[in-house]
Amino acid sequence: MPNFVKTALLYLTGYARIIILIGIGLIAFSLWSQWKASDENAYVQRDRLQTVSGFVKTASEITVTRKRGGSQRYYQIELTPGDGGEAMELRISFSVPRGSVSNLIEENVTALFDSSDNNFIYEVAIDGEDAPEITYEATRDRLLAAAKDTADSFSGAIFWFISIALIAAGGAGIALQRKLQAEPASEPQPDKS
Repeated sequence: MPNFVKTALLYLTGYARIIILIGIGLIAFSLWSQWKASDENAYVQRDRLQTVSGFVKTASEITVTRKRGGSQRYYQIELTPGDGGEAMELRISFSVPRGSVSNLIEENVTALFDSSDNNFIYEVAIDGEDAPEITYEATRDRLLAAAKDTADSFSGAIFWFISIALIAAGGAGIALQRKLQAEPASEPQPDKS
């Protein structure tokens, strides 16, 4: 085998370990998304949420754009706690109807939120009304459906086939690299003319 071909193959097979890691990472992400979609992990149980009561001053729509593309949209309300504490910014899922968020402005409310998830609101009730404006059950169902959609998109047969094919291609690359490194370099043949 000519030296330039061997050098090119050694260069290309140098990426074999990275290809294996990508395949393993895809499988790990698929398993994580399946775990996340289970009932216990897609949302926070009601008894683990914090409660705050106060006056909602403003509500706004926020769009966060990421450097690598994509964006996240949510509503944010500014709530002044009734006990005179510092104003809090609480997030509401963008899938909640805009009218429900608008109904909270200039009202005294009681909210259940998750402080470990950027103050994400699960339930909001306007003081003096019978039913909550945003219910815990509706938020739980939305979060569970979103987690199941993600899990379904990363657990199909084609996704697993690609992951396993990447691992196999990486393994073949490592085997070829070792074989090429074990071969002695070919000497140029003298011209017999």
